[in-house]
Amino acid sequence: MPLAAPAKKRLISVHGWSATVLAILLYVVMLTGTVVVLEDEIAYWSGGKAEIETPFKDGFGDVLEHYAAQVPQPLREELIVTGSGPASARLMFHGHIETQEGGHEEFYRVFEVNSTTGHLLSAQAGRAEDIEFQQPHHFLAQFWREMHVRLHVPGALGLYLTGIAGMAMLVMAVTGVLIHRHIIREIFVGGRPGNRLVSYRDRHNLVGVWSLPFAVILSITGTFYSFATSLALPVGAISAFNGDQEAALAAVLRATPPHIEQQSDMADFDQIIERAEKEANAPVELVIAYNWGLANSEIVTRHVLMDRQLLRTQLLFDGNTGALREQVVSIGDQPSFGNALLELMAPLHFGDFAGLPSKIVWVLLGAAMTYTIVSGLQLWLRRRSDDPAWQSGARAMMMTVWGLPLALVASAYGFFLGGLGNAQEALTVCSFLGALTACILWERIARKTPVERLAFRMIQCLGLSLLVLPLVRLQMGGTPWAEAAQAGAGSVLAMDVLCAGLGFSCLAHARSRQQRRNTHEAAAPAE
Repeated sequence: MPLAAPAKKRLISVHGWSATVLAILLYVVMLTGTVVVLEDEIAYWSGGKAEIETPFKDGFGDVLEHYAAQVPQPLREELIVTGSGPASARLMFHGHIETQEGGHEEFYRVFEVNSTTGHLLSAQAGRAEDIEFQQPHHFLAQFWREMHVRLHVPGALGLYLTGIAGMAMLVMAVTGVLIHRHIIREIFVGGRPGNRLVSYRDRHNLVGVWSLPFAVILSITGTFYSFATSLALPVGAISAFNGDQEAALAAVLRATPPHIEQQSDMADFDQIIERAEKEANAPVELVIAYNWGLANSEIVTRHVLMDRQLLRTQLLFDGNTGALREQVVSIGDQPSFGNALLELMAPLHFGDFAGLPSKIVWVLLGAAMTYTIVSGLQLWLRRRSDDPAWQSGARAMMMTVWGLPLALVASAYGFFLGGLGNAQEALTVCSFLGALTACILWERIARKTPVERLAFRMIQCLGLSLLVLPLVRLQMGGTPWAEAAQAGAGSVLAMDVLCAGLGFSCLAHARSRQQRRNTHEAAAPAE
């Protein structure tokens, strides 16, 4: 039975609006993901800290033994050791203690120490919720990462939203291949001067076709990360383990050694590190020790990802004898195709498999995908520009496209200004929310202003704020360029240059848009 015209029109409207909302969500995830590729560089730039150094040098074993002796045996079930800054290390002891009710709960003791002298820098003790695991000076990078991972939506709902965005990207890539029947020809198509809409469509096709493989990779890996723990694990636990998620994890992950009472001396830690680095041909960046001081102690070393390596090496040693047992895999006990796929997810999603060069490529491809999303949605909206309902959609899209970057930059301002009063976390969040609110109010107050003119003003604001941001960082006590270069933190200078370059680009883009608008308005009476 054919639908009546009004009903069909409403269905088309619902279909279009749902696609628009989904595209806006995908834009938010894609833009923040492009930024988060440079998470480490952003952390060093914003936190004023040099790159984290490996603490595992000669003599560090004595430092480790000294602090392990201060921790009761129940809290030595797991010990995680990693660098936390220049010449500093974090020792995180984790175990279970008996409660007054006769049960057991997780407890931590965390030490920040000088990795050379062993001098104590700070200490924490308590349950997981009482411990500050994140480094405060890296809060800005962590805030932006959380925006990408779960949109700051609490619980599993945020992961569901980003997972849906990943699936939408995969659908977009597949349908893009089906739509572009002459896909090889469109790889080389150029703009067509004299017809702005056609030229804009051609640019959309060109960038979209070139970034299709990247879209498939990102969508698959991103969807996996969103749904693996939020959906797949609970469903698997319910169907096969009566809802016990810990049992489900234990079935696929490597089993940790059981706790026993027999005490035993530990092997020479420095010798284990030396052999691990020789076997892996890469420095150790993290160590996990199980049952420290017991007869079945094990030590796992995770190594730095070196040039031309796609996967990190992890080695398992006997903690009592120092003997190398095996290479550790992420799931199961033996290397497998499934394990290889799982270990490929992280480097392919974050683009860190070849250091900074691969990150730059991932940023450029992420920017291309972001442009494809925006240009595709604009083409959809332009065809419906005469419909008042879709004019609201165009304004919502414009506010998201330029309002989100403005809010991200505003959060950086809040972070730097918050350093004056040790209120970085609060001001970062407040600045982000305040900028979003200001953009919404701006659009509402200027609702009669043409969307092109409003976009022009927002791009100008974004460009100016990016240009001034490096100066604010320096004035608020950020690491000077000379000091950063001396400490080997080249990312500090690179990020300042990137901000300035993006600022100039935004101003140039705003000027170009204004010139096109003036030309169009001047030619209108003649038409």
